Amino acid sequence: MKSNPESLSWLATATAMGLVSDPYDDGYMRDHRFVTTLTEEGRPTMTMLATLSANRFLLLRRTIICVLAGLLIVYHCLVLYDLYLGAGNHEGLYDRTAGGTPRSYEYIQSALRLTIIIGLTLVACGIRRALWVMWAGIGALVATHYWAHFGGIPVAFTEGRHLLSYLKGLIFPTLITLLTLVPSRPAGSR
Repeated sequence: MKSNPESLSWLATATAMGLVSDPYDDGYMRDHRFVTTLTEEGRPTMTMLATLSANRFLLLRRTIICVLAGLLIVYHCLVLYDLYLGAGNHEGLYDRTAGGTPRSYEYIQSALRLTIIIGLTLVACGIRRALWVMWAGIGALVATHYWAHFGGIPVAFTEGRHLLSYLKGLIFPTLITLLTLVPSRPAGSR
């Protein structure tokens, strides 16, 4: 049987996405879970169905990570858009009166939001080390919220909020981190 170029291009795509690994780096999978047919030369080929059936758990995890990261990316992009290109204030986030929120505080938070966007984008692309960037940005953003709350910075988002309400911003990143760090195969699945 001749090798199917379409199967091999799927192999390259799946390997690049991190769905499968190619330890020999020659484009042919040797793991028995991915072998569906052999070419005349004895090299295995892989189909999309074999990949999805063998990696359902990994595919589900990546989908959930991308959805959660995407929601956070869209939210932070909208905040930055509203601040700099839109109305100038995202849903009353900052106090725009004469003695209101200092611009330096807004710039610090904007830089942290940009850090979060970059970190989440890299995490969604499958780069585990980007979790550090994501957590640095999120931790610092939450710290600036507490700084505004206790430091007397006139921002609108502190009015009527409980001290623990700032921690709800840690829910999605925690889920993303847990899903990223879970092993690719459940224990005992060999």
